Amino acid sequence: MSDEFNKLNAKEEIKAENEFLKMKMMLEHGADIHFSCSGPPEIENDFLKYIMAFESQSANPVYTTVYKKIGSPAHFKPVAGISDTDIEAAYDELIDYMHARGVGLGCCSPNISTRELYRFVTEELFEKEMADMNVPGMMSSFIYDEFYPDHEYDNTRIALGECIRYIFSKNPFDFMGQFDKDNLRINDHINLSEQDFQVIINRFKELFNEINLRYAEVENCSFNRNNCTVKGKYGVDLVTTHDTISIDDIWSVEFLFLEDCGYWYITKVLLGGIHL
Repeated sequence: MSDEFNKLNAKEEIKAENEFLKMKMMLEHGADIHFSCSGPPEIENDFLKYIMAFESQSANPVYTTVYKKIGSPAHFKPVAGISDTDIEAAYDELIDYMHARGVGLGCCSPNISTRELYRFVTEELFEKEMADMNVPGMMSSFIYDEFYPDHEYDNTRIALGECIRYIFSKNPFDFMGQFDKDNLRINDHINLSEQDFQVIINRFKELFNEINLRYAEVENCSFNRNNCTVKGKYGVDLVTTHDTISIDDIWSVEFLFLEDCGYWYITKVLLGGIHL
């Protein structure tokens, strides 16, 4: 058997090693491997070794802080000591330094300043605990918004992009991840289940050959404790076989904050000028 293995060329040796690694993962971790790579076997080999290293380290994780993970740097100035002129360059240097050591930071809201992000990293994120994983190519990423959500940005984005624009399109309304599970309302239809809500919207969509949303804008967003209302205006052309109905009116989307899960969910949608 060893003589036969020695006769394998380099590519065949890698393929043989890949099969061995798959078997090893199945035996040691109970992994059910169905990975198929149409590219060079070297790519599959790198992938399998990455997975094995991850599985091995995550089975018995060692924890550290972000600061220690990136080598306990002492050269980054306190945010108060950086001028407005230099803050962009200082933040870029900080992020590049972290990336090179396997730690990343992202931010979804465009309303967060570079100065605040720098402050957050150096004053808060450095102290956060994380798993000390040493897998080549692995990036441990944090999201600023998970620590300090921008509820106004999130709710206006969801109201416009995942509700109003979604309703005024011909695509079936079949995703309701941002909606409450029951007690929903759309115009005069109240106490709706998710399925009831979908049926009403999709029935509306089927009335028209085309639904052309000309514009949809957010005008304001207001909060009252665990309630949020986003209001705006829209213009749409509803095209039938024989006619085009043009509507310019207002809309509103109401959210309820569910404290047990920590998320805002849509509960009510009002569309001016639309009869459902």
